[in-house]
Amino acid sequence: LTTVWLLTQANLAEADIHLVLWMSVCMWLFALANVPHSSGVIARAWIRPAFMASLGILFLFKGPVPLLFVICACALWIALTRRWITWRFFADPIGIGIFLVLLLAWPVAAAIREPQILAMWKQELFGYAGAETFGRSSTFAYLANIPLMLLPWLPLLIPLAIAARRRRWLGRPFPLLLICWFVPGMCILQMAAYKSVHYAFPLLPPFSIAMAAGLMLWTQSQQQHALIKRGVLAGLIAVAATAGIIAIFTVRPQLPAALAAIICVIAAGLLLTLLLEHRREVARSLTALFATVGLAIIMVNLLVMPAFKSDQARLEFAQRINTLIGHDQTLYMIDVGYDEMVWHLGVPLLRIDDVRAMAQRQLPPDGIYALTRKRTLPELEQSYLIRQLDRPSEQKVHRGEDEAPILVHLAPRPVTTGAVSTENPERALWPSDP
Repeated sequence: LTTVWLLTQANLAEADIHLVLWMSVCMWLFALANVPHSSGVIARAWIRPAFMASLGILFLFKGPVPLLFVICACALWIALTRRWITWRFFADPIGIGIFLVLLLAWPVAAAIREPQILAMWKQELFGYAGAETFGRSSTFAYLANIPLMLLPWLPLLIPLAIAARRRRWLGRPFPLLLICWFVPGMCILQMAAYKSVHYAFPLLPPFSIAMAAGLMLWTQSQQQHALIKRGVLAGLIAVAATAGIIAIFTVRPQLPAALAAIICVIAAGLLLTLLLEHRREVARSLTALFATVGLAIIMVNLLVMPAFKSDQARLEFAQRINTLIGHDQTLYMIDVGYDEMVWHLGVPLLRIDDVRAMAQRQLPPDGIYALTRKRTLPELEQSYLIRQLDRPSEQKVHRGEDEAPILVHLAPRPVTTGAVSTENPERALWPSDP
């Protein structure tokens, strides 16, 4: 809960956080039944159906790619350990039945209800794999971003790596499973043209386990020459905190007081951790360490991040739409394409990408509400009376003025006249009777 990647995902509030949960459940169940530990393996009848059910739930959240993560991870572990009998784990009739129901029931029902959803799924799946949807990302995008997401605990992998080499842990079944959890999935993501760091979040739990083991090793090492080590560390913490505060008030960046307060909290928490370690109160020292990191991250999210959020104007725009339209009217999404703002809309949506097809629609007498781009207005004007109602307050968050989303009211155009109304374009106009 104190890693950057998990708190980043909590802020995004996307389906990937559910992928993290259910992929972790799948790998946990696979490990229970197949990976030897101090008590052997757990051969319970419920594990295999539970694994297949978790695999089906994983599919429901984000399609077939997460299934490949799990299947490839398990297959690679079986190949590396040469435990070929493990393939029987997947041959459970009840589990296969549950998996097929979860795999087919909702897609079939959705395709029957909305046949065009098949084309949308194809675009979502292959559009990200190719460069059609968002273009091509850097080959090294994940290599640069994943280490940042593992902060502040990333350095704990160093003592673990040293111990793993000395004690020859890497060839053992459980460390191999952690490696297999990450490597095949990362290879799959690396083949896609578009790369976003949150796609890799379901592959990061093994790092959390490894960093927890590194923390245990580091805590044990602190017991040797403890007084000298803690004295040096306390001095470094004090010097670094003082230098940081001086630099902040010398350079005077944005939010200097908040940054200085965060540095003070981190320094005080680390010094308290060292003091508790010196008193050999290990449990309390670890509690102080996690509390320090957690409090620092909360302060960053509350005091620093809001000043740098580029999507705040879109979020406020979506909230105004939710409040003023209500839940009983459909909002038409005309030539909007992909816009993350729609995630915050709580009204019924109807997406129409073909503006010409929209122009041929017969509207109800009282008109409709629509979200569109500024560049689309001239074409819509040929068929409808348009009243511009609202738009995000900060146009700088858009890729260009013509791409800015605009909320409009479309009404049937009289035979004799038709013009775009620009009355009060800077604020929302919501007549009680459109």
